Amino acid sequence: MYSAVLIVRDEQDRLPGALRSLAGAPELIVADTGSSDETPSLAADAGAHVPEIGWRDDFAWAREAAVRHATMNWVVKLDADERLVARRGRPDAVLRQVLSEADRSSSDLVVVRRHFLPGFTHWYPLAYRNGHYRWTSALHEHLASIDGERSPMASDQLRIVHRRNPRPRAYSQLAARQHRVNPDDAWIAFHLGRELGLVGRLDAAVAPLARALASDRLGALESSEAAILLARSARMRGDLHGAIRSLTDSLNAFPRREAALYAVCWLGQVGAKKGALHWLDRAAAIALPRRQTRFGRFAVPYLIDRRFYDPGVLRSLWRGLR
Repeated sequence: MYSAVLIVRDEQDRLPGALRSLAGAPELIVADTGSSDETPSLAADAGAHVPEIGWRDDFAWAREAAVRHATMNWVVKLDADERLVARRGRPDAVLRQVLSEADRSSSDLVVVRRHFLPGFTHWYPLAYRNGHYRWTSALHEHLASIDGERSPMASDQLRIVHRRNPRPRAYSQLAARQHRVNPDDAWIAFHLGRELGLVGRLDAAVAPLARALASDRLGALESSEAAILLARSARMRGDLHGAIRSLTDSLNAFPRREAALYAVCWLGQVGAKKGALHWLDRAAAIALPRRQTRFGRFAVPYLIDRRFYDPGVLRSLWRGLR
């Protein structure tokens, strides 16, 4: 039926939870990329096949190397810091039902909701038919169809919960190495800047984000996110005017409430009440955005923080400025 496939390295603390959520999998493959802790033995004790595949600074390559060990019709992808959760019942039993339904409908891809930060959720591929897709992109890898993508099937019976820990330094280092090899790749530059921003290194994020924006190759949402990160960096340096300019750029690229509410807070901090109220009016006019994903679903985009769209946030800010 399906092979559950993970790539891991030094995940002895987080891997057991992921494996428990996959209990009952017909085939479990935990491909190790060079662990120095008890990760391989923990996986083997759980009944997994544990090939040692090495590491080439390339997540897509590692995923493909791991999948070559899968023998079942479906490949289920999970990471050590993720958990497969069923709405009702055991994940394995529900997953088998979902994949049987996908077989009947001739779908070759199953997507579910993935919760990866407080306030953030998106549709994400959980399972794909073995041999019909391949992983691409060394950084923030994604699936590409080999023989023409058929209609994906979305299921709300399962979800992936990402138990995010502070971003490992190695991830930012990988992004930096990829950026040095491909300095003109806007996608890599954007993700390097975003990774640096996520670990609080906003000063170092400025150069790759500016380069990504200058390329005109980013999507509207990514351009908006880059502009918000540049605004936060400018604010951290004490450049309020530069920060507001970047927030304006963010809204022009993709209308989102986060940019407007940052302006409200920063202007309120310096006593610019009139300006803060202006931006608060702009924020109130922006609804939670939805757009069609590549999986055919209309959903809130993955970079949007839903917490900013809680009506209580606007009410609290109104009271603070009145």
